[in-house]
Amino acid sequence: MKVSEEQRSGIDRRCGNDRRKAHDVDYFLNGGVERRNWKERRAQGERRQDWVRVSEWSSMFIGSLRSNRQELIVERRKYKRFRVQDGAFVMFGPHFAKVGQIIDMSMGGLAFGYISSEEQSNRSFELDVFLTDHSFYLEKVPVKTISNLKIANESPSVSTTMRRHGVQFEDLTHNQISELRYFLWNHTIGEA
Repeated sequence: MKVSEEQRSGIDRRCGNDRRKAHDVDYFLNGGVERRNWKERRAQGERRQDWVRVSEWSSMFIGSLRSNRQELIVERRKYKRFRVQDGAFVMFGPHFAKVGQIIDMSMGGLAFGYISSEEQSNRSFELDVFLTDHSFYLEKVPVKTISNLKIANESPSVSTTMRRHGVQFEDLTHNQISELRYFLWNHTIGEA
């Protein structure tokens, strides 16, 4: 079945033609050797510059945030920020019903991306930090909103809004500080 170009999304780079080659089963019956090594070579992280992985199947563009504001902002953070490994999320909101993917993190706070139809108020709240592989879970971390920016939507047909929420840690317990240090030491992949 051939898909017409009119049906394709503007961001889809596939041509619509099936380019797979058919292989002869007799090759293996006649002693042919399997040459594929079955080792997964695809990268798990986002490889495009200025994009951040949001889920297994989607990413969000944060380049406009960097390019428009980075020259104007003097770095005031007293802690180094680190990019986190894939699968690092926060739960927040009423009854911890909302989920966002952590973009970067430091001992002073973190930034996460999430989908929302409305802007969160600038207030203090608590969030849970966790990894999807269940190797880390830290609950009820007190934070204060520092920034909550709408990210430019690349596709005007999509009605959801992506936001980048930056928070600062507040009044952490000794255990929470220790757990955050552990997280930064074991689950980050370099400076942001």
